[in-house]
Amino acid sequence: MVAHGGGQHLTDLEDPAHDIPKWGRAFFIAQIMYLITLWGVKVSIASLLLRFSTSKPVTWTLRSTAIVITGLTLAFVIWVTFQCDPVEKQWNPSLEGTCASRQSYMVSVYILNSISAATDILMAAMPIFIVRRLNIDRRMKCYTAVTMALGSL
Repeated sequence: MVAHGGGQHLTDLEDPAHDIPKWGRAFFIAQIMYLITLWGVKVSIASLLLRFSTSKPVTWTLRSTAIVITGLTLAFVIWVTFQCDPVEKQWNPSLEGTCASRQSYMVSVYILNSISAATDILMAAMPIFIVRRLNIDRRMKCYTAVTMALGSL
């Protein structure tokens, strides 16, 4: 992205007709990769916490959270990919076609981030419910819960 103007003002580009489509394609790919990476991290944390879970409510909460994260990620990847017709219009504004409005894109980003933040908070709180049922002294429980919560963040 940097090689084609990423981080530069539009007026500072040497060849905007050449650089904007290349930068746009790289940004498009980066969006999809970010979503998939974020999904992988969250589902792996949920899987790790599931290994330590000893109660059904915690287990179902973690599984439900993983399902919500998976569904949200899938929906948003599809939305990001097909928000323009043809898809290439996302990185090449000179093509004929239509794209979703900027406002609908921003609303979808706010929805994604809101649900993502809620699942992050939920995942960070789960170690408390897992550790409180362990048969270890209070001090060790605190250290374990803090360590697991930091790992969740």
